[in-house]
Amino acid sequence: MNKINTSPDFKILDCLRGIAALYVVINHSRGNLFMGGSELAEIIPISEWSIWTKLHYALLQFTSLGTEFVVFFFVLSGFSIAFSLSRKQKIPLFYLKRLIRLYPPYILALCWAAFAFYIFSIYQPEFNLNDYSVFATLKSTLLNLIYVYNGAYIPQFWSLIHEVIFYILAPILIVRRRYYYIISILFYLYGWFYNWNSLTGGSILTKFLFDYNIYFTIGIWLFFNYDLVKKYVTVNKLKTYIIFIGLVSIMVFVKFMTSDYNKITPLLASILSIFLIINFQKNKIYSRILLFLGATSYTLYISHYATLKLYHMLLVKLSLVDEGIKITNPIYWMIGVVICVLVSYVFYLLAERPSKIFIEKLRNKKIKPSDKKLIVNKGDNIGI
Repeated sequence: MNKINTSPDFKILDCLRGIAALYVVINHSRGNLFMGGSELAEIIPISEWSIWTKLHYALLQFTSLGTEFVVFFFVLSGFSIAFSLSRKQKIPLFYLKRLIRLYPPYILALCWAAFAFYIFSIYQPEFNLNDYSVFATLKSTLLNLIYVYNGAYIPQFWSLIHEVIFYILAPILIVRRRYYYIISILFYLYGWFYNWNSLTGGSILTKFLFDYNIYFTIGIWLFFNYDLVKKYVTVNKLKTYIIFIGLVSIMVFVKFMTSDYNKITPLLASILSIFLIINFQKNKIYSRILLFLGATSYTLYISHYATLKLYHMLLVKLSLVDEGIKITNPIYWMIGVVICVLVSYVFYLLAERPSKIFIEKLRNKKIKPSDKKLIVNKGDNIGI
């Protein structure tokens, strides 16, 4: 393996992870709690909307990029795992650290979803008729234990199996990365031209090959070509913010003009990921809030949906919103985001943080003193 000069600042990469996780929570909170524009139009004709209502719903389009910001996670995972494996650690140790890092918070999130289902089955059974608990049957339990999501209140888990497939294959892919680049591009192009307007394939494997694997590939490629790419995309802090907003605006417009599922906006998201990974590090862009979100991003991502469902049920029971109707007060869905962050922090302290501490102890035993200088931050959040 070639010598790599890239030394990622994982403190800043965690900030990017925090942005992506928070965005997904905002996307789900707004989409699942708040009444959308088309729904409102069925009650109040658009011609009768005030200018502020129209402006408000136009701005809400900027919360519509949930899948695109998951792509951001995929690129970050490819980049981070490439760094991790470039240090020539033993493969069994790599798998062990992945398992310790990801599994305890994941199991806790499954239990949280099961608890949410149980509460709903007691207090709002009429809205639970077509759902079932993640532990409802032996089949659903076993599927969830191997990251094949099955059951209520875990729709965001769809991305985890693709992360796991990548982790399993990563040690081989990194070593044979030139072949991996070619194969990934061929599968991606086939998926693009075979089915333009929707996700290609109906199975986990085909979706990984045709839709999502390319973004892990981009992350790996970026790590091994970091200095070269950096020459062409580096800008100052102000331009970083402007281009960030500009690319997001383009994605929102393209998604509005095409469909919820398309090939264009995820590709644009991967380009945005490359740009932000380089320029956030170059300009040292981070804050305490982003560091907090980044540290808890994995737990926030996997626990937030069940929290939102419980929060919505609480609003109904308190008679703050009507039963069976999405809320119309934007303050409520925004409060839902804050509650998700607070609840996830509790779960972070219970499961994710202990996992990180254990891995840190394991890492300190295995890393040679000469290798420690490569790490600006120990990379607690390598991967998701």
